Amino acid sequence: MTLDLGTHDLDIMRYLFGQEFYRVVGVSRRWTARGAGSSEDSVLALLQFGGGGVGVLEADRLSPVKLRELRVVGNLGIICADYQTQSGYVHKAGGVEHLNPANEEPLKRELTEFIAAVRGEGRPAATGKDGLEALVMVEEILNFGMTGSEGGKSKW
Repeated sequence: MTLDLGTHDLDIMRYLFGQEFYRVVGVSRRWTARGAGSSEDSVLALLQFGGGGVGVLEADRLSPVKLRELRVVGNLGIICADYQTQSGYVHKAGGVEHLNPANEEPLKRELTEFIAAVRGEGRPAATGKDGLEALVMVEEILNFGMTGSEGGKSKW
């Protein structure tokens, strides 16, 4: 579940902070009775990034409500984005500005960029290194959830 949903959010955190994470604490839980080796149903993780950034990841496979949201909080305001409706807003001291990005199917765009890169016509927004770093972050979160030992880049 975290590998399915969380990797995208973790990659976005890395992109927004422009830094790698160096410390993670998290809780994961398997609520359903499934076979050995099955993945977790719920994850909550706190990640610290170089430069002082802090990210929170919450993913729950069992939630009856599908929420795909991003909130970025800074000293000048907050940006909220809803991936499902492809809408958002910026809230700052001067008021609220609504964002209406182009409505585009994300998977179609991802595949189009990948095909163009294979043809030598550009570079995808997310690289293999980005994917690897997101997987490292997921492994650290799951390791903490199972063992309770704090994770971080120093182990790698």
